[in-house]
Amino acid sequence: SEDRSGERADDIRDALRTIQKRSRGLLHFVEAYRDLTHIPAPEYKVFRVEELFTRVQRLTDRQIAERRIRLQCNIDPSTLELTADPELVEQVLINLILNAIQALDHHPEPTVNLDAGLDNRGRIVIHVSDNGPGIDENVLEQIFIPFYSTKPGGSGIGLSLSRQIMRRHRGDLIVQSVPDEQTTFTMRF
Repeated sequence: SEDRSGERADDIRDALRTIQKRSRGLLHFVEAYRDLTHIPAPEYKVFRVEELFTRVQRLTDRQIAERRIRLQCNIDPSTLELTADPELVEQVLINLILNAIQALDHHPEPTVNLDAGLDNRGRIVIHVSDNGPGIDENVLEQIFIPFYSTKPGGSGIGLSLSRQIMRRHRGDLIVQSVPDEQTTFTMRF
């Protein structure tokens, strides 16, 4: 009888742990879904792309230094200005850089390039490129689907949220990837 009550207590503890774990997972899902559906309207300001790059570098500096990543920035023209919501654009840029950093794990010469300029239509574009393993062609467009992730433990929200932010700016976020060579995300305004 004592053994049975001990087993029952263990079963109850296991059940409670399972419920707690599932509750945390559900809360995470609900918070991620809320973030995805409640993107604020952009508060447009005019700012220099150089200032944006400097802020983003400051915020990602620790991760870049820890992994010994070479970060190269190029802005052409150097005085390039953007009319957008600086906080939302910064959020997208940080997400893209952090994804690039993760893609470069175990790479012997990791490099991230940040480039800004004008496309052939005179629209501002920002490219975030890395020389990591690339993204398989079969999943290239799926990476923007909410809750789809190629990373273990990934929420699948970051790229979807980033694309939604760019669309709120009447722009877009696209990706091109050549396996084992280069992946480039392009923010088009």
